[in-house]
Amino acid sequence: MKNITFLMMATLSIFSIPSTQVGQTIKVEVKRKPTDKTWKLYDTRTIKHLEGFKANVSKYKLDDYGGLIGKKYPVTGFFYVKKIADRFWLIDPLGHKFIHIGVCSVNQGKSKISREAARKKYPTDRAWAQAANRLLRDHGFNGTGAWTSTDLLRETDQPLVYTQTWYFMGSFGRTKKLVRQEPGHLGYPNRCIPVFHPEFESFCNDFARRLTAHKNDPCLLGHFSDNELPISLDLLDRSFQLDTSHPDLKPGYDAAQSWLTQRKGRPAAPRDITDSDRRAFLQYACERYFRITTAAMRKYDKNHLCLGPRLHGRSLRYPEVLRAAGKYLDVIAINYYGAWTPDSQRMNMWVRESNRPFLITEWYAKGMDPVCLTTPAPAGRLTLRPTEAISTRTSPSPCSNPNTASAGTGSNIAITIPSIPPPIPPTATPTKASSTGISNPISPL
Repeated sequence: MKNITFLMMATLSIFSIPSTQVGQTIKVEVKRKPTDKTWKLYDTRTIKHLEGFKANVSKYKLDDYGGLIGKKYPVTGFFYVKKIADRFWLIDPLGHKFIHIGVCSVNQGKSKISREAARKKYPTDRAWAQAANRLLRDHGFNGTGAWTSTDLLRETDQPLVYTQTWYFMGSFGRTKKLVRQEPGHLGYPNRCIPVFHPEFESFCNDFARRLTAHKNDPCLLGHFSDNELPISLDLLDRSFQLDTSHPDLKPGYDAAQSWLTQRKGRPAAPRDITDSDRRAFLQYACERYFRITTAAMRKYDKNHLCLGPRLHGRSLRYPEVLRAAGKYLDVIAINYYGAWTPDSQRMNMWVRESNRPFLITEWYAKGMDPVCLTTPAPAGRLTLRPTEAISTRTSPSPCSNPNTASAGTGSNIAITIPSIPPPIPPTATPTKASSTGISNPISPL
């Protein structure tokens, strides 16, 4: 097995297929929770189930970035978005249509075990980076996503297209000691981001200076401003619950009080809040976040795409969030979980409300433990190809199958992206952590 660690699955792409080509569905057996006693059947599809689809790889030629050589569009030297007919496309620095097929978390791992395993195979970091780059290209990938050793991979002979994650809100929250680590992202007091703090805007303007280091790199696709912020419909209610004796939380309370009073035209209290108020305040807060962070990024880098904070969870249900994002972002990054087949109505809402394309920037499948093991496997132990999941029982959390994320005019397809699990030592303590990936540590890739 090649000791190259790709710890998560993600997809980055920007392409769409009309809903008339969706095709037939197939059934998969899924458990939503590990404790569920029964498996349930869900409909899903893969690319090969699209009506009229025929693979013809030899027909197409790709440029150095992975763009489709053919009709040429304006050459800017950087990636940009163009709507062609009823589809949004990425256009690469050479002026060609481009689909970013990227892998998230391309790195050697942080643990001692992972680092030692990598060093046995590769004597230097550069040797690892060259091998990782070659492995990805040989398997049809043209880029990377978040959590990646970008600086190492950029020094390879033919760098992949990449993204950057900056944590504007997360970094500001840390300076005020307002954040805590939660599974997959940062947590904030009462799930309220300090977007109304009077120092947030000046902090972002200063923080964004670091973007200048990459502003002339044609291989950079764009910037994520944060990761999975807690955006919920009850933000207005939660803001009224903030501790007004805390100097860094009081601005959030004051903003909610002032906004509601102005909206009602009289002094107002939490008991006066309606669902309409909640939705309007949510859009108001999101617009402030997108305006401040996007302006800061564009001040120091006008060449690359602003992708937003990787929206996820319940925030994807609210048109108000998408409207706010559409006013400022070039492309809306979305981490999509909890669905085997993407909801075409919801995806159509994303595009309709934002008038912007979206990218599926995270998804994954958890797999059953290997039959060769008598105890639950450590994280990453199982081999499970996403395209094989259609006939294999999968684990506690249903996989988002982005192969059909194009259902609906104007939406954007996400290409299946696998992950390669880290090496697992024989002495590792078995756990019930997630099993994801396409390769098995027991056998070579």
